[in-house]
Formats: sequence, C-alpha cells, structure tokens
Amino acid sequence: MNRTQMRENAFKLLYSLEIQKNEDIEEQIELYTENSEIESEEAKKYIKDAVMRNSKKCK
Repeated sequence: MNRTQMRENAFKLLYSLEIQKNEDIEEQIELYTENSEIESEEAKKYIKDAVMRNSKKCK
C-alpha cells in the first residue's frame, strides 16, 4: 500500500469517526483496518497515527 492509499484510508476513517461520534477510537481503527483488509503494519501505523493526531485536534 503506497502513501497515497494510506492517507486516503486515514481520511475515510476520520470521516466515519466524525459521523459516528464514537469514543473508543482505537477500537474503531482496529475494526476499520480489519474490515478494509489492511495487512501492512506500516499502513496500520500510519493510519492510526494520522487518526489519533487529527482526532485530538478536533476535540
């Protein structure tokens, strides 16, 4: 998975979290990566870091 795809997945997840207003972000990240069949550890880390960083800015 290239960086563009990782960024796209991170923003998809951020958008869905904003709509759902779910408090357990880490669980949602894990569910998203499983459902999206993301296997790359680098991609998972990038997505998690991006989501966590941006979710803190939104609060």
